Amino acid sequence: MRRLPLLVVVCGASWLAACPPGSLVGQPCAEVGAEVCEGDQLLRCDGQFYRVLAPCAGKCIEGKAEIAHTGDTISADETWTCTDGPHLVEGIVTVADDATLTIEAGALLRLQPASRIATTRAGRVESVGTAEAPILFTSKNGLSGSFGAGAEGGLNIFAVETGEPSVVEHTIIERGIHGMGIFGLSSNADPPVVRDNTLRDNENFGILVTCDEDGAPIPDFDADGNLFFNNGGEVSGCDGT
Repeated sequence: MRRLPLLVVVCGASWLAACPPGSLVGQPCAEVGAEVCEGDQLLRCDGQFYRVLAPCAGKCIEGKAEIAHTGDTISADETWTCTDGPHLVEGIVTVADDATLTIEAGALLRLQPASRIATTRAGRVESVGTAEAPILFTSKNGLSGSFGAGAEGGLNIFAVETGEPSVVEHTIIERGIHGMGIFGLSSNADPPVVRDNTLRDNENFGILVTCDEDGAPIPDFDADGNLFFNNGGEVSGCDGT
């Protein structure tokens, strides 16, 4: 009698994670690159089996109830998770001095018209996604030029002379008046870390900058892996134009 090859699927392995009853993780598949949501997590077919691509992804939680943030002032460290569901930003959410807002990989943020997140000079944002689970800032109404303001983006952060600057990586910002604002650039200040992001479909600039001194150095955002698509402009000058 011919022996069939034995396939051993071990749940809890680095690429499988835990496998609840009925999970597709570790199950055979044929279409390379096919993706499917299983709860909050995103699975991808590698041509043989479904593997966990991300423990939480925006496309997998977009139907959950929204968590509203209405004109909040964040005065202590706070984390917005992906698994909590879409975060609805209404009004101006301010990150105060010495506080850090951490936005987890895969999180989905929907912004109402004229809404935005803004730090003070000593506040911080860490919006750090991954290539597999980027963070998404988008308009609640689906229209371009919706959130932000004439002199601000949907996410607004400062260069700092002391302390750690904000970090924005693997984040998509789309459909704002401006995508994001970076303020306070000068030769004496460390700019925020802004790399591997996508700014798209914003009415004006993908990144709006202002400077505290004439001729302040503006980071080379293209060289840092940031991508710009279908914005009114890519990066403004020091005077915001």
